[in-house]
Amino acid sequence: PSASCFQSSGASPTSTLGSAVMLRASCTATSRQLGRKLRLRSCGGAAAEEEARWRSQGAASGGSSPAASSSRVVLPGRSAAETEVAEAAEVASSAIAESPSARIAALGRNGAWREALVELAAARRSPLDGRSIEADEQRRCANAAMSACERSRQWERSLAILHELWEDSDVQCRPNVVSYNAAITGCARGSRWQLSETLLDEMRSRHLTPEILTYNATLNSYEKGSKWQQCLGLLRSMSGAALDPDVHSYGAVLAALARGGDWQRGLECMEEMRQRSVVLDLLSYSSLMNACLRGGAWEHGLQLLAELRRSAASAAATSAEASGGPVLDQITFENALALCRPGGLWESAVSLLDEMRAGSCQPSVASYVSALRACEQHEALEPSSEPLAALKASLLSGMRASAVRLLSAKFGEDAAGADDWRGSPESAGVHVVVALDTLHRHGRLDAALEAMVRAGIYEPFMEALRRPPQTGSVSMAAQEVPALVAQAGLGTFFTAEALGALGLASGVATTWLTQAQTAVASALVSAARREAGAEAGRAALAAQLPEEPSGQRLVVWTSYSLGEADVREKGRRSMWILKHDGRVVAHGRHKWQEGEALLPPLFVGHSRGGHAERRALLQIAERILQNAAAAGPDAGEPSGTVRLYASHTPCVSCLACFAQFRRLFPRVKLVVAFAAWDETRVQVLNSVV
Repeated sequence: PSASCFQSSGASPTSTLGSAVMLRASCTATSRQLGRKLRLRSCGGAAAEEEARWRSQGAASGGSSPAASSSRVVLPGRSAAETEVAEAAEVASSAIAESPSARIAALGRNGAWREALVELAAARRSPLDGRSIEADEQRRCANAAMSACERSRQWERSLAILHELWEDSDVQCRPNVVSYNAAITGCARGSRWQLSETLLDEMRSRHLTPEILTYNATLNSYEKGSKWQQCLGLLRSMSGAALDPDVHSYGAVLAALARGGDWQRGLECMEEMRQRSVVLDLLSYSSLMNACLRGGAWEHGLQLLAELRRSAASAAATSAEASGGPVLDQITFENALALCRPGGLWESAVSLLDEMRAGSCQPSVASYVSALRACEQHEALEPSSEPLAALKASLLSGMRASAVRLLSAKFGEDAAGADDWRGSPESAGVHVVVALDTLHRHGRLDAALEAMVRAGIYEPFMEALRRPPQTGSVSMAAQEVPALVAQAGLGTFFTAEALGALGLASGVATTWLTQAQTAVASALVSAARREAGAEAGRAALAAQLPEEPSGQRLVVWTSYSLGEADVREKGRRSMWILKHDGRVVAHGRHKWQEGEALLPPLFVGHSRGGHAERRALLQIAERILQNAAAAGPDAGEPSGTVRLYASHTPCVSCLACFAQFRRLFPRVKLVVAFAAWDETRVQVLNSVV
């Protein structure tokens, strides 16, 4: 795996460290090899440079650096929210000022990883009560800084600090199990499961004994990478290491199985938990219910919901400390509501919504969408039944109110919902655009909500997307990334508008769109038959085409006609020609190292490098550059047309790849069309004879 380069503070206004950090490591590299490939200066030295810059600014204004005084620990240009976080960190650290590691840990808990690195640099060179900081305290400082970086998804910096510990001349400062736990957890948050696996192997080779937290962190990394086979393998290996898996170990495995809809293995895992006397928690049940939903076994999911309620009622009856509170949490409620959709169980959905309101959970956009789809499915299954127009209108109103609450929190107008947006901006943003698309589909989208989404999500994204790359680089500029990754997708409504604004829209329906849709439907039917069986009927195939597909199931169709630009003016034929009438490209990795820099994916919640849209453009870009290089220096610029049809709404990473492809080949016309997944799913099932 590779990571983008962190620009120096002079080159990027959002950079924190004053040194360039480059990471390009193979999954079999050791920590020392990782360090050599990082090609970085001391993280402490870099943080010292940052502190020196602050010190010089403070001297000019009569202030001082955060490490030198108890004044506010705030980077220049910080927002009010970030300033508040830093002030909270200052209060926490002032109470434990005698311990540098405790100060760094307090900063990390408040999300102030930049300030934690500055404190680490100061601790490495500053005396403590007139004495040098002991080696154990130096290691605790480094571990606390790694945890601070891990909490803020700065996994590259965690690895940099780990490498520095191995390079330290003092053996007592070398990394311990806590160090590796922080590094592996950081890689898990960054969905870098290969690096987590490497670090676990390295621990063993360095005679450090992994503990239960180490295994759980690695399992979480596998889960985020949808690697259920590796999850099960590591779970089995824990017994050989004389460790008993706990509920968190099994929880990661169940979550990985849920991503693939493998509910049968999930139920086997649940039975194993019972045999080992591991009590299933809400998260375990929720993952199993999600697996049943994704695997088309919603009836089994509802049975699990009933079992969960019985188990909770039994525990409450036998516990003297039973609070009588709600049985389900927010995630479990939402999964339970989603299970009501396939069978059209609208009454159960309404009951669950009422139960949420009566308890401590507030219905989310996803909750209202599930209830609305349950109503629509009921009407489809029983056309003669009483219409549910009034109920659907009420659900749409609740959905809009939930979206407005999230947007108000983003704009700082709703303190109650601020935690929802700050805690998971990608999830909150997805809820907003889903609400907008659903309201638009039902003719209930109003100008006020559209304006809020446009100002809060669409326009900041488009501004970042249009920003030119850094001088001398064709890659996405580092300072663009924060604005881009704050949103997983724009939804159907604004994605279509974004394609038009970028000059990529397909325009009116043409022959190639019909050809693309037919080819995509055929490819998806073939994939479903491979899983369900060659003689599977429509119902069995429908189970292999879930309502909420994972990226691994999606495909795109591409065609192209390319050659040299301006050949007529030059009075000759093109020195190279590329042409393809149409092919389907599936999700997967395109093994072309240069492509990682030319069309870098965005990390939004998980790695999106294997998305079919990016893979298709990588294949075309590689062929263009190979042919242009073979033609020699006299060859003209590439020109022509590339057409791409996606079976689902492209995510923000795919939109960024489209924009970057246009930057790479400005004379090539890229035309993009797409269908929402529910439309594709209907087309696929209608094509089944």
